[in-house]
Amino acid sequence: MAVSKVVYGDETLIDLTEDTVTEDTLAKGVTAHNAAGVAVTGTYEDTIQHVKVNGAEQEIVDNTVDISVPTKVSELDNDVPYATQADLTEVNAAAEQAQSTADSAVSAAANAQSTARAAADAAEAALAEAADLRKLVEDLEKRVAALEGRSISYDADAETLIFS
Repeated sequence: MAVSKVVYGDETLIDLTEDTVTEDTLAKGVTAHNAAGVAVTGTYEDTIQHVKVNGAEQEIVDNTVDISVPTKVSELDNDVPYATQADLTEVNAAAEQAQSTADSAVSAAANAQSTARAAADAAEAALAEAADLRKLVEDLEKRVAALEGRSISYDADAETLIFS
């Protein structure tokens, strides 16, 4: 005979009459007493009833849920889109081409600067020569002016000009 309530004098020592323990709510293998005071062994297995991944219900097979988680970036969808290796390869190729073009432009500018310096040096030399020629012309003009009004004869034997 099961006992669900124990009273000693005016004091209640144990009262199981309002307990809600049943076999199907008690964990499997655990023993307790129900409201009638009868010993019960639990049969409840704590199993997950529903599994969702991002709101999508997943199938439970033999109390198991298999959720595939990507382990490589290549297994993910590129929906943003993030730069890929191919994108970076293109960018690097474009950067190398730009660098090559810039290097060529710098080289061409250096060559043009060198050519301009050579032209400036040649012009300076030509100006100096022109100044020297101008001085020679001025000197000859002075000598011609000094000879004006004088008679000039040529001594063929001496191959000399004679001014009188």
